Order: sequence, then C-alpha cells, then structure tokens
Amino acid sequence: MLSANRSASGLVFALLSAATFGISGPLGKSLLEAGWTPGAVVGGRVGLAALVMALPAAWMMRGQWSRLRGGVALMAAYGAIAIALCQFFYFNAVARMSPPVALMLEYLAPIILVGWAWLRTRHRPGTLTILGTVTAMLGLVLVLDLMSAQHVDPVGVLWGVAAAVCLAVYFVLSAKSDGVLPPLVTVAGGWCPGP
Repeated sequence: MLSANRSASGLVFALLSAATFGISGPLGKSLLEAGWTPGAVVGGRVGLAALVMALPAAWMMRGQWSRLRGGVALMAAYGAIAIALCQFFYFNAVARMSPPVALMLEYLAPIILVGWAWLRTRHRPGTLTILGTVTAMLGLVLVLDLMSAQHVDPVGVLWGVAAAVCLAVYFVLSAKSDGVLPPLVTVAGGWCPGP
C-alpha cells in the first residue's frame, strides 16, 4: 500500500513539474520581450524557487544538519551548472529563437551523454540506443525546420547547445547524488547559491 501511495504521489509531482516547466519558456520569452535580460529572468526564477524550497528543505534536515557537509560540493555544482548556467544559456537561446526550438536544443543532453559514454568506454551503444539517438536527431531537424527558408539563429543554436551540455551535467550530478542528501535538500541547496 505504501508503494502505491509513493507511486501516486510521484506521478502527481511529475505532472506538476512538467506543467510548471512547460510554462517556463513562454513566460520567460514574454519577460524578455518586456525588456528583461536573460540574467534577470534566471535571477527571478532562481530567487523565487529558493524561497519556495527553503522551508521544506530545512524541515527535512531537522536534526541532521551534519549531513550537509558531505553534500556542499554537490549542491554548489548543481546550483552553478545545472541551475544557473543551464537556465542562463537556455534563456539566451530563447531571446534569439522560439522557446520550442531552444528547448529541443537543450534536450540534446541525452544524445551528448550517449556520445560521451561511447567515447569514454570505447563500447558501442546498443542498437536500440542508437535508433533512439537517430530518431531524436531527426526530430530536432524537423523542429528546427532546417530544410526550409526559415532563419535559424546560429548564436541562439550555440546558446541552446551550451544549455544541453549543462543539462547533461545535471543528469550526471543526479546520478552521483544518491544517498548523500535527500533529493529535495540537494535541489534546494542548489537553488539557494544560484542567485
């Protein structure tokens, strides 16, 4: 019964996360069009998130504050790369292109990880992994509409790829964070140094 409750609450959190993430690009684009800089958009998002996350994280750590020492480096890397730089690069891409195109570029992160693992281990990925990678690249080409006369901003593409690299680092950091601190505390700690 406990496992079913955890699964249901996990699904609710995943849907809530997807919904709030889905509005971040259009909301950020409207702020950019209103005169905000990409840095100001990121600062506003990071500051608001830090405020929202601080109390639940503090409540989770009550009586366990000594555990924070083991996670400081992880939280700092998470805050600098996975939160601040990733968003800064993404919103610089959004400033030059539409949010869906910038997001598709950012979502090259899994492909970057597959390539990195292949180079590092010298072991070819499985056929299904390669097919998924090729499908993702074809989807990216379709979204960018590279075959039409539509202008794709090369600087915006570079910003989007930089965001993808940061997202890939986020995935690596998430894999290394198991057991160091509760996930909510790691995330909250990353949001706090971000501004």
